[in-house]
Amino acid sequence: MNQGRAQILIESSSLRYINTGIGQYCFHLLRALSKLQHDNFELSAFATPSALTNISRLNVTQQNATWIRRHSPQFLMPYLFKKFDLWHITSESTKFTRIRNSTKVLLTIHGLHFVDELPWNEAKALLKYVQRLIDRADQITVVSDYTGNLVRQYLSVENVPIDRIYHGVDFSFSSITTPVDAPPGKFLFSIGTFFERKNFHSLLPFIKLLDDYSLIIAGNTSKHYGYFIQERINDLGLGNKVFLPGEINDSEKRWYYQNCKAFVFPSLSEGFGIPIIEAFYFGKPVFTTRNGSIPEIGKSIAHYWEGFDPLYMKKVFLEAMETTAQDPEFISQRINYAKSFTWEEAAANYCSLYNRLLH
Repeated sequence: MNQGRAQILIESSSLRYINTGIGQYCFHLLRALSKLQHDNFELSAFATPSALTNISRLNVTQQNATWIRRHSPQFLMPYLFKKFDLWHITSESTKFTRIRNSTKVLLTIHGLHFVDELPWNEAKALLKYVQRLIDRADQITVVSDYTGNLVRQYLSVENVPIDRIYHGVDFSFSSITTPVDAPPGKFLFSIGTFFERKNFHSLLPFIKLLDDYSLIIAGNTSKHYGYFIQERINDLGLGNKVFLPGEINDSEKRWYYQNCKAFVFPSLSEGFGIPIIEAFYFGKPVFTTRNGSIPEIGKSIAHYWEGFDPLYMKKVFLEAMETTAQDPEFISQRINYAKSFTWEEAAANYCSLYNRLLH
């Protein structure tokens, strides 16, 4: 470490799950930050050795999350991290809540999905945990105005400034790889972690009504909801029409975005909704819902389902596909809109906050 510069620790535990939304956020933010010139501070990423391999080529100092650092009692944490002037907590689900008093803390909150998903007594316990982080934070960032409003509704943030910094989108670094099980013919694409809030099961009766299309839903299916989706596929006789490739890398994801006819995203709750912008980046029509942050991000560019009756979903889909979905003007609009979300701008905004907190 260069002791002449302020030391910033960016918690990067989510790099272990690099193909998830939170993992992508952490990777792309670190990648963009590493490209910026910041003479007055030095960046360190804190993660397990296996996770740090994902950023091995970046201009970021690696801080190994050793066993003792990960498993020591919280009261020892201030003594294990003495050198840092600012700690960027990159998720509200962090396990590190005890940070020495002289260290400035920036907390990024992606969403409060548990408020809608869990019984209220369990949600309250998690809110209490997030409140502890907020009480320790000197600055909060949220990933959308929707998330910011939720934070203000459920938590006490009167004494902490809140800034909204959108995610970016970037495929410039990735190649394109045709998946081994690439589907023949026309297909629709969806992607996400298999949580109930993603509402993937609503797509199954819908796709059954579309004779000319198959459906790809990418993401880790090793949870309860993934098993449920597979059972529904079997029950509806969709084994030759709906495919679950599991987690995919950026090269494969790029192929699916480039070759799908449309992106379908029936989520019930989103803090931001990165896949919407990714699909726009490739000019694809997006069919989604008005839940969570989605209308804020999709604006009038996306097509919206107001319900999940399969006949109604089919009607909305076919009408759009026959009109605006394939129009070159609308394709350009989607691409240009997506390119306004850059990780370079996000990183510059975070650097501005770092400087503000340090000085």
